[in-house]
Amino acid sequence: MEIDYQGAKIFYQATGKGKAIIFLHGFLENSKMWNEVISSLPNNYQYLTIDLPGHGKSGMIDGISTMESMAEVVQAIVDKLAIKEAIIIGHSMGGYVALALADKHPEVVKGLCLLNSTPFSDTPERQELRERAIEVMKKDKRTFISISISNLFAPENILKFNKEINQIKKEAYSMTIVAIESSLKGMKMRPDRNSVFKNLDCKKLMVLGKKDNLIDVDKHLEYFNAHSQIEVLEGGHMLHIENKSEITYILKRFIEN
Repeated sequence: MEIDYQGAKIFYQATGKGKAIIFLHGFLENSKMWNEVISSLPNNYQYLTIDLPGHGKSGMIDGISTMESMAEVVQAIVDKLAIKEAIIIGHSMGGYVALALADKHPEVVKGLCLLNSTPFSDTPERQELRERAIEVMKKDKRTFISISISNLFAPENILKFNKEINQIKKEAYSMTIVAIESSLKGMKMRPDRNSVFKNLDCKKLMVLGKKDNLIDVDKHLEYFNAHSQIEVLEGGHMLHIENKSEITYILKRFIEN
């Protein structure tokens, strides 16, 4: 299914009937990342997955792919499907988009799970790394994608999930340089949304990887333990692959409780 948003075709899939569960993928990913997770969840819900702008089958919208502009894409699909409220599960960049949606349209968000994601904005050091990443990517897109995706996994899992890693890389190679740069800039400029997450009046869940080199687990436990359920699992930044059975169980419990 597609929606035309500001001249761009945005791909999404909606399956099942019942309360809406929206899944938002991360940077260099696409909506297919959720297929195996959803197949293991109860069938009495409506599951909505979206290829965010520049990813998967979706085109680019004008300007930088800010988290706010991506959130408005999600809201446009929500409106088209007449969804009044939903539980939102966002992986990495998808979590940033979910937080932007919660900031602008809190009435829609009846549950929020941040999977390998954070309400914190980029540190100055992280912003500088994103700028360097853009320069490297412009010179050699395939090498940038290959290294970036491999680094998302815990070191001991790279060989174990070699097949899955290669498939993610293969799909990411089709992304344009413009789309990758746009998303990197959008993530770099996103604001801190700690207060949004803390004050959101709904059930909340953080799922973090013990060996995720992008997320400081101890910092998140310190800041958010009183405001959210937090699960810390074995694995890196790709827990839906590295720890699939536990993720499925946790998400099922979160959705149904």
